[in-house]
Amino acid sequence: MGDPLLKAKLQFFVRVAGEIQPFLQLYQTDRPMIPFLATDLASLVKDLMKRFVKPSVMAGAKTIAAVCSIDYSNQDNQVDTSKVDIGFSSTRSLLSTKGAAHDRTKHNFRHECKQFLMATVKKILEKSPTAYPLMRNLEWLDPRNIAKSPVDETEKRTWKASMDSQLRKVMSILCDSGRLDERSGEVVRKQFVQFNESGS
Repeated sequence: MGDPLLKAKLQFFVRVAGEIQPFLQLYQTDRPMIPFLATDLASLVKDLMKRFVKPSVMAGAKTIAAVCSIDYSNQDNQVDTSKVDIGFSSTRSLLSTKGAAHDRTKHNFRHECKQFLMATVKKILEKSPTAYPLMRNLEWLDPRNIAKSPVDETEKRTWKASMDSQLRKVMSILCDSGRLDERSGEVVRKQFVQFNESGS
């Protein structure tokens, strides 16, 4: 209880828990949530990574596959310890402990926060189905992604190509596992392409 940084530490953990809890709460259900899982997981992991990974590294992470491919443990991809995002409340608490905690102690606290964030991201990626190609390519099924089709023609072509690529991979996985025959896979792809074209 005599730790001068106790308040800052508690605020940091509360902030991180606040990012994870809504996801856990949303998926404690029997409703069919698979179409949303890849997008929501990507969003959760990205939010945590943004706290300690350089913006230039995060810029290209548009899909769950891209997010999973980020080498967040590489120090070259991490921000300086002094720039780790520990949250607004925790930062204010640190500033208010000028006489109670030395700069070295504050630096160590930020370093521990970064280590915790790295461990949290690692655990989420290990325990979630992100390791499976099927799950990483389900973003084409998310109606939210379909609804936010880009307006710019160049971006729209890139977006459609990405969605089509994900769809092809999912159909290939399902055919290889015997869950879907090739003819049905072609029908699904054709219907998806027609649906996208009708909405463009």
